[in-house]
Amino acid sequence: MTSSSITREELRIQGFDLIDETLSSLISCLSDALKSLGEDELIPYLPWSGSVPEGELPKGTQQLYSVGFQLLNMVEERVASAIRREREKELGADSIRGLWPHALKDMTAAGLSPDDIIEVLNPSSPLTRPRPSELPSVSAFAPSTISWSGASIQNTRSGSAGESGNEW
Repeated sequence: MTSSSITREELRIQGFDLIDETLSSLISCLSDALKSLGEDELIPYLPWSGSVPEGELPKGTQQLYSVGFQLLNMVEERVASAIRREREKELGADSIRGLWPHALKDMTAAGLSPDDIIEVLNPSSPLTRPRPSELPSVSAFAPSTISWSGASIQNTRSGSAGESGNEW
């Protein structure tokens, strides 16, 4: 899956091709498993195998489709992960929306300096402090600080679990 000048479109096409290849291989394995279990009547109803015979569906078809969609989900997740790794390797991490390199690239393109970016991301920055409208809800919670003690929640104000009415 590697080449020196790969594009997003090529990666997308490779991803769909990989889904098709992997899914057809797994459906073939599912067909073999059905044969070995003596469930030959379900084989024509395998998902993504072509045409479905007409007539009444044999018992177990719903479960067969459930397994088929679980396989599809696993294949899609695995291929998405592989394509994302390939895209990150070939096009750089800043080409993937939602990753920090992309966000930092956008902030830099918006004209923010590294100091400005640090200010925005710094938890002690005024930009990340609660707004005055949020303070009443924060201050209402602050007096009854909660700490974890074993499996129960302890209210440090009253010293016991659940006495203050702040039960989870």
